[in-house]
Amino acid sequence: MIRKRLPSIGSPRYPEQFSEGFQIYLKDWKREMQAARAVLNARHPLERRYGPESPLDIQKASILRMMRDGWVELKQANEAVAQVRQRLDELKARKSPFFRKSRISAAEEQYRQVLAQLTEILRYVVQFILYHLGLNSQKPDPIQIPVPTEREVKWQDYLQDRRELLQTLLDEKTRRVWIKDRCREAEHRRAQVIARWRADRVPDCDQAQKTVARLERLARLPHQLPENIRFAIRNLKRQGQFQSALKELDRFYNGKAPASYSSLGAKTRVRDSPKNEL
Repeated sequence: MIRKRLPSIGSPRYPEQFSEGFQIYLKDWKREMQAARAVLNARHPLERRYGPESPLDIQKASILRMMRDGWVELKQANEAVAQVRQRLDELKARKSPFFRKSRISAAEEQYRQVLAQLTEILRYVVQFILYHLGLNSQKPDPIQIPVPTEREVKWQDYLQDRRELLQTLLDEKTRRVWIKDRCREAEHRRAQVIARWRADRVPDCDQAQKTVARLERLARLPHQLPENIRFAIRNLKRQGQFQSALKELDRFYNGKAPASYSSLGAKTRVRDSPKNEL
């Protein structure tokens, strides 16, 4: 990536120190240089979002720290499910019919609710981790407790499919392994996406690099330039003719016959060009 500072051309605080034509030329030169540098310095959105790659252990620790409250809520929700389930089983085991039916119905309703809450928290925890790592592009919906009735049936199927994952995340040791695996998966996927993006941009970057080289050469005219060409280009700069000055310099390096220097104003000797020529 291009990190060089632009050539010094005098204080930008006092543009009036330059002729009107040269100010026009200078504005065009800066615009072209900034456009080329923007191409060379561009980063994929994933690079901007995640920055330099960190060791997997650091990535894992970051996720665990971010989700500290999430683990607590997940554990508490799972304990609530176990408690209500135990009470429901005890009620069903009683032989006395007194209030048995109504109590079981109330316990079953409570069990359904805490089960839905557990699933809602599990859903959010998993989706948040995958989204943060870039493995899921959709930001997770906030946790909704109590869980809307229309979502309870959906979450029953969700929990059924993720019983094993729930047990993995409830245990600290297996949770760390699972998160580290997801970090490794995300890192690999990001690297693939960024590599493809960079490969597609090679032609654009090559062209931008050439543009930077041309503009830097125009900013500080090489010593090997013949005097007549040097004065002609300087005169074009003073007239605000950025593209013409650039083309004239290109003609010399491309080995083409130069334009008529009388028409370019080469006969006019420029003696007071800016201190640090641009």
